Amino acid sequence: MRQSRKRYSPAFSAAGPVGDDREAWDAHVAEMASEITLSLVSPSSRVRKAIEAITDADKRFVCVVERVQKEAKSTRGFITVKTRPSKWAPNGQESFRTDRSEGDPAARALAKRFKDLIGHKVLAYLHMEETKDGAKVRVVKAVVDLGAATGDEFEQRAA
Repeated sequence: MRQSRKRYSPAFSAAGPVGDDREAWDAHVAEMASEITLSLVSPSSRVRKAIEAITDADKRFVCVVERVQKEAKSTRGFITVKTRPSKWAPNGQESFRTDRSEGDPAARALAKRFKDLIGHKVLAYLHMEETKDGAKVRVVKAVVDLGAATGDEFEQRAA
């Protein structure tokens, strides 16, 4: 029972307190369990798409958010970050985009989240996408706040 209750706890939480009518509450828990399950398995579900965006990410990396701007021509958020220097980014400065923001509240919310995270170390989940002209761009799908940046995250340490 303990494992089963743990598995279905989101449905219990969504249903709220038991109240006076236990039978009605049980029915409400079942309804909430169905809603939660559908949000996870339905191909058009925003919840399922959000989960897949993270689990199917092409690239994950730690960086410090430096700047967030709106691309006028594409309405995407354009995010500039600092990361460990590499052969692709010798100065450690890289960038990526959000999805297009028009008609997509999740893309607007993600861009705002990045604005709130300027100066923070984050874990970014990126997908590689092809533009209409065939160029490949990195599109951020999710972010995890790892706390305020200290300024020495990507300094080379002496051996």
